[in-house]
Amino acid sequence: MTRAIDDILARHATDTYSVVDELHAVPPYRVHAVRVDGRRAVLKPDAHPRGEAAVDGRG
Repeated sequence: MTRAIDDILARHATDTYSVVDELHAVPPYRVHAVRVDGRRAVLKPDAHPRGEAAVDGRG
């Protein structure tokens, strides 16, 4: 797990977190299946300067 992913998960978890699998790793994004406080989730952090995961798919 990279430091950036660990930091993101630590900010949102109140108990435990883990990366289950990497689903996609093509810039500008990386997509991970994660578990946060016992619940499944998907994490999509920017992996390239042109990435804007927060607004991806809107339009």
